[in-house]
Amino acid sequence: MSKKVRRALGVIGGAVLGVVLAPVIGVATAIGAVGGAILGSMAVDTIQAIISPQPFDSPAAVTADAQLAQNQGVTINKQGADINIPVVYGVRKLGGARVFVSSGGTRNSDLYVVLAICEGEIAGYEKIYIDDTLVYDSGITTHGQIVNALPGKYANLAQFQVFHGTANQTVSSLVSGVGGWDSSCKLSGIAYIACKFTYPTVTDQASQDANPWSSGIPNVTVQVRGRKIADAATFSPLVSRATAYSAETEVYNNNPINVLLDYLRNPIYGKGLTNDQINFLSFYQASQKWDVSATGSLITNTALLHRFNGIIFTDRTVMDNVKTILSSMRSSLPFSQGRFKLVVEDNGSTNSIYFATSSPVMTFNHDNIIGSLSIESESTASKYNRVIATYMGGQIASNTPTYEPVELVYPTVGSAEETLYLGDDNGRLNELRITLEYITNPNIAASLAQIVLLKSRTRGKVLGFIADSSAAKLDVGDIITVQYGYSTDNYPGPSFTIVNPSGIVIDGTFRVTNILINSDYTFSITAIEHDDNTYGRQPVLQPSPYTVLRADTGSGVVADIYRPSSAGIPTPVFSIDHQYTSPVNGYNTAGIRFRQNVILDGSVSRVEIYIRERGESNFTYLREENFTVNGYDNGIPYSYFAIQGLRFSTEYTVRLRNYNYLGSESVVADLTFTTVAGTSGDAPYSAITTFVG
Repeated sequence: MSKKVRRALGVIGGAVLGVVLAPVIGVATAIGAVGGAILGSMAVDTIQAIISPQPFDSPAAVTADAQLAQNQGVTINKQGADINIPVVYGVRKLGGARVFVSSGGTRNSDLYVVLAICEGEIAGYEKIYIDDTLVYDSGITTHGQIVNALPGKYANLAQFQVFHGTANQTVSSLVSGVGGWDSSCKLSGIAYIACKFTYPTVTDQASQDANPWSSGIPNVTVQVRGRKIADAATFSPLVSRATAYSAETEVYNNNPINVLLDYLRNPIYGKGLTNDQINFLSFYQASQKWDVSATGSLITNTALLHRFNGIIFTDRTVMDNVKTILSSMRSSLPFSQGRFKLVVEDNGSTNSIYFATSSPVMTFNHDNIIGSLSIESESTASKYNRVIATYMGGQIASNTPTYEPVELVYPTVGSAEETLYLGDDNGRLNELRITLEYITNPNIAASLAQIVLLKSRTRGKVLGFIADSSAAKLDVGDIITVQYGYSTDNYPGPSFTIVNPSGIVIDGTFRVTNILINSDYTFSITAIEHDDNTYGRQPVLQPSPYTVLRADTGSGVVADIYRPSSAGIPTPVFSIDHQYTSPVNGYNTAGIRFRQNVILDGSVSRVEIYIRERGESNFTYLREENFTVNGYDNGIPYSYFAIQGLRFSTEYTVRLRNYNYLGSESVVADLTFTTVAGTSGDAPYSAITTFVG
């Protein structure tokens, strides 16, 4: 279920927008039937289809566009009668829902706003912003703390009281008594911020210039250190657990294992599974190996730790949220022996999720396979040589995250690995896009993209067969050995006997993806070919996902601008078409018409144009364009643009940079040229303008 700001108390301007419970409806309610009634001959298959019907890299129920849209809109303060309160695990930046707005003070110069941020109890707030201006970054807040805006334009004009969403939190002393906000307005269990904005008296132009407030209610965003949750690593290594969810010791933690477990158990915004529906041993075992390297030592470099930093949107179904969480941690959640069991997609080791060698749990051959075996061959359509992962790793600078979507391309464009894959695929590019909305670390995003790509290239055969009752101990996700098509008595000796009339011989490791219990207590098994190399690679440090540009801020100060890297975005290709004379203010100036290749595959949404005259240190930004096609040259579409107002007999450099729809940029393309000599009446200055066409 999710908490919503409800219409019944939705009058803004003094009245309180109450927060009540509302059910999240959808197929996720079927999970609640587990534990009795639906356990029959089809129970294993049915329940697995509910929670883990597909590998972690398969498309989620929520589309990539919908995921990006929600994550890009979280920093806007919302106001309405039916707004879902999100859940934050890990660290993320977001706005809130205005649940109270009122004025007070002398001349009504104080504006009071209460923002519901997310479900509690959170660890605290790390930063507070007003209209993207940082006004607090003095460490993690304490519950109930009153903080003032940092020195700057909002100093002495903005004050905040922060609440972490405890069950017994009291009314804000900053807002209490204003416009009907009384002692009953506690927002228990909701992390919220009470804001007081003071509007100074404006008496002259100087005081008007010093007034930082614009029209409208200020937009407040916060960097939240999210939910306190239980740590499965501290549990006893047992399938059952006696400690109730409400009695767990909760601390800040963003290990994906603990995030999933908390969401499954929480009765308010999660599924509310009871202890007897969860295999706690599976979560404990996963937590023991999650941060361990392949050699058995703890991973001490925090940049290589797989951590969850995400916003759970409670307007989505529990089903969709669980699927998305699982996809971010390469795991599935099969229902086995009456309980949900966490299975990490790795080589099956109990030591590390990066262990290089698998240990199959069982062998299937003619002794326990009943009847024939079906084989589905690999499809070239699902064999990828490039994966583009969109993750929430945006930054203004290397230490100032914005958590905006950023693209990462694996393998690196132009790398030896990419060349190898393209060579294997006869030069045909086959690209897959995935969205990792709970990942903010480029190293982990690259690791997941690598697994997806390698898995697609090595998955090979898909087997289907019926096994005898010995398969009862299998779980989805288990790695098995299949030896089929010969007599195992003599194999692999020189005189083994082919017993499959088709002559097909199978001998390899496979991962179980589906199990169906048949009425005669046999088991229908589906398994996909497994390769240890897919999972035996630890995350590695990626190159910085940001390039640094030097730009004039407009006040003579040159500043660093950090933008997403160029990987995967085509570099502009352009050339000079011709020079012409262009009159400007009674003088003649040089104009240059350029021809630019147009990219039509969706990888480029716009191009920026810059120019620099010889002797200048910085480029001047001219304009941004979405080029349309003017013609074709040997099948390549092109467009024209022109720059005029140039000096004659002068050297210039024109720079183009492509961008995709997320704002990620290409490598720049520079073209240096010298305008030819002009005639009498030439302009003694540059009056540069551009146009397209």
